[in-house]
Amino acid sequence: MTDDTAPDAEFEREVAKRQMYLLADREARRRLAAADTEDLDLLAAFPTLDEFLAQEDTPSRFRIEGLWPSGGAKIMCAAQAKTGKTTLNMNLIRSLADGDAFLDSFEVHERAQRIVVMDNEMNEDMLRYWIRLQKIRNTSAVAGVAALRDKPRLLDLGNDRVREFWVHRLRDLGCDLLIFDCLKPALDVMGLDENHEIGKFLAPFSQLLADAGIGDVIVYHHMGHNNERARGDSTLVGWTDANLKLIRDQMNPEDRYFSAPDVRGAQQPVGEGLLSFNPATQRLSYAGGDRIQTHEDGVVEDRATRILEVLAEAVADAKNDTNTLNRTALYRAVGGKDETTKKALDILIDTRKQVIRESVGRALLYKLAPKANDPTDMGAEPYTLPAPMPSPAAGRAS
Repeated sequence: MTDDTAPDAEFEREVAKRQMYLLADREARRRLAAADTEDLDLLAAFPTLDEFLAQEDTPSRFRIEGLWPSGGAKIMCAAQAKTGKTTLNMNLIRSLADGDAFLDSFEVHERAQRIVVMDNEMNEDMLRYWIRLQKIRNTSAVAGVAALRDKPRLLDLGNDRVREFWVHRLRDLGCDLLIFDCLKPALDVMGLDENHEIGKFLAPFSQLLADAGIGDVIVYHHMGHNNERARGDSTLVGWTDANLKLIRDQMNPEDRYFSAPDVRGAQQPVGEGLLSFNPATQRLSYAGGDRIQTHEDGVVEDRATRILEVLAEAVADAKNDTNTLNRTALYRAVGGKDETTKKALDILIDTRKQVIRESVGRALLYKLAPKANDPTDMGAEPYTLPAPMPSPAAGRAS
């Protein structure tokens, strides 16, 4: 063989290799198609309505009551920046592994057996620290923990080799529930625009889940800074079976609120509720009460304090022998909306018994209750302003 023929021989060898690869690929596709046909044969017989209704229902329609549908579900949790997404996620992992009620309010009907965590925001030391804080008892329920912050190539699910790696890895681990935190780094690695191209991530991601046999997954995604919806196009919302939200109160930045406005099969959505946080246990609790109610409660409480101050001043006023104020004088001195003042008065009169309301003819008169006003009254205590109500959020989640 001369030197002139050597390049041709090398070329032919490469062609033969490529041909073998293509033939193997064609055979693999043929076998997959045959397997799919076998699956279709299993679906050929449909029950009658009587047979269908005679079948027993599943024990529960929810893995987590009101939040996570049974039978395999895709969940998205959208969170504003710095709202405690990591703490929420760690609470979820503990509840799924140990069976504790999620957020102390939502019963876990089906514990996960082989959870895999794919976290692309924290390095190994950070992730280990946060998981350790939860003191998970059933640690064997978490089959794998992947800290991917420093391994961006493993997030390129559009790459067939990377996706096949995860399919085999997750299948070998027996993963039955995947936690993917969070979406944005994966989009960046794949060069996708979150405003228009989330679907280009969901297609290979869904293929990964199907090939690995994973029915349950939760994907965390960030909200924009100035709104309360997940960033990007609406494709992600349509892909999910349940959409959860974690938001920060702009008026009271220490307060976080959790809700589930859209859950497949739920009779009614889980309304926005304030989260309380126990720093000692790192546990979150869903306390209920949305931001509007919380703000209103705070305004009413402030108004109640102001009413007591005004009535105390009436007691100290030497010119006021009766220690009372009529409705007009009280409302004028307190200020603000009359509706709020009325709510505060109702609480002070009917619930706390700190104010007395008297009717004199057509006039309504208000004064402090004796035990708050007259230290000489039997059992009375000197009047002091009540301490402000503590915020239901006992701490701040990170």
